[in-house]
Amino acid sequence: MPGLKLPTRRTAATWFRRSRRPATGGSAHLEFFRSQLASVEALPQLAFLAVITGALAGAVILGFRAGIEFTLTELLPERDPENFEGLSWESVTTRSMAPCSARSQ
Repeated sequence: MPGLKLPTRRTAATWFRRSRRPATGGSAHLEFFRSQLASVEALPQLAFLAVITGALAGAVILGFRAGIEFTLTELLPERDPENFEGLSWESVTTRSMAPCSARSQ
C-alpha cells in the first residue's frame, strides 16, 4: 500500500540522539564536560575522574575496615581487635550458637 508507513527499526544511536534532553541550569556544565570527554585529547579530564573515583573507593574501603575493627573491638576480650586467643571455649560456643538460638516470629 502506498500510504502505509512501516515502523523503522531504531538503533541505539538514534535512541540516544532522540532521548537527549536540552541542557538547562546546572546540567549545562555536565553536558560540556561530557562533550570534552568524548574528544581525543581528554587525558586531563579522565585523570581528574580517576582521582575522584580512587578517593571514593578508598573512602569506602576505609569505612568497611573501620566497621569491622569497631565490631571486633566490642566483641573480643580486652577490647583488642586481634585478641582471638583470649576467647574461652564457652565464649566461642555461646557466640557461635547465638544466631541459631534466635526465635522466628
